Amino acid sequence: MTFHNVILMDDLEIKLGKYTFKGIYIAIFLPLISSIAGGVWYVSDFYNRIDTIQSMASSNSNHSGLITGLDSRVASIEQSINDNDISSLQGKLAELGTNLSLIMEAQKELMYLKDSFKDIEVTSKENDLLVQSYELRIKELEEQINVLQKDMDSAWRAMDALANPLG
Repeated sequence: MTFHNVILMDDLEIKLGKYTFKGIYIAIFLPLISSIAGGVWYVSDFYNRIDTIQSMASSNSNHSGLITGLDSRVASIEQSINDNDISSLQGKLAELGTNLSLIMEAQKELMYLKDSFKDIEVTSKENDLLVQSYELRIKELEEQINVLQKDMDSAWRAMDALANPLG
């Protein structure tokens, strides 16, 4: 197999002024030179970062007055916490927790009583309905007794009339 019009690295030459560079030298030195250039750029960037950090540190030293002001504010806050007796709040919170649990228990008892009252109310309504039905039954029986009483009275009158026809 033959290669026509193919340029090999050995055949490549670049002429710059008086200098002639072979292709193989370019292939070797170009990556080497670009690596060195990248290293120089990285070192330059590193020094710029160090310079920036150093300038920030010097500007922070200018803010030391602000830091001492913050220290005094923190000290005053600590003093107000001590003056307000924040440490006794733990005991008060425990007492509130106990009271809350007692309130919850009382609420459970009240809910039970509420349910009991509902049951009593339902029973009372059922009893009222029973009483009404018994009253109706009693009225019906009274009417039947009255009818029977009238029948008995008329039967006695009829017997009296038979026994004493003239009288």
